[in-house]
Amino acid sequence: MSSALSSTGLTVIVPVYNDAQALPETLRRFSAVLRETPHELLVVDDGSTDGGPASVQEHDGVRILRHESNRGYGASLKTGLREAAYPTVAICDADGTYTIEDLPAMVAASGENRQTLVVAARRAFQYRSWGGLKVFLRSGLMVWIFLLTWVRVRDINSGLRVFPRDQVLPLLDQLSDRFSFTTGQTLHWLFQNKPIVYLESEYRYRQGQSKVRFGPDSVRVFGQTVQLGFRYQPLYTAFLIACLGLAAASPIALLF
Repeated sequence: MSSALSSTGLTVIVPVYNDAQALPETLRRFSAVLRETPHELLVVDDGSTDGGPASVQEHDGVRILRHESNRGYGASLKTGLREAAYPTVAICDADGTYTIEDLPAMVAASGENRQTLVVAARRAFQYRSWGGLKVFLRSGLMVWIFLLTWVRVRDINSGLRVFPRDQVLPLLDQLSDRFSFTTGQTLHWLFQNKPIVYLESEYRYRQGQSKVRFGPDSVRVFGQTVQLGFRYQPLYTAFLIACLGLAAASPIALLF
């Protein structure tokens, strides 16, 4: 385990917003996995009101960065990336859903030059508790991503991933301050033909409440994909948007 991680230090960024219930155990698991590895744990407190970050400030190897008010998931990751001490970065939610013990294999998969984006591909059973609308919309998003990139993406927005810090810093102004940050990062890698590795990983039940606002965040995710599509391939993206418009208009026209 340690050999894969010891060739370079690792910064782990944990964005936190009212995650007091799961945060101590999350940090304990990271410390166990990384105990023989040069690393830092950056807890980015995004305006929490439950005292969670304060309760772990004495945890070994933890550095806490604070936002005075809630700025968003992506904004927290950006703060951590700007402050990271090591060239290789891992990000992970604090709610206990991700299998942190997969981290050594993910770092190993990033290769010697550490230029690969490695994503924990969550197992499909995580969606069983979702309503039909959510499943339908997520399936629609995956079809849309495929049409944009002609790549079958196994997990577009997994929150456990490993990547080179220097490849993401120039992109920060183009990435969302909200939950579409990870979707945008994946699309940048795809459009630039950079390597992505997906490793299957167990996804567990969340501790605490989800911070995702399904309606607004779904709109932001779609908007991020369109924005990046126009950035990298404007004519093709315009064509796809036109096709979507025609497809939506046709059923409506039949009513008149």
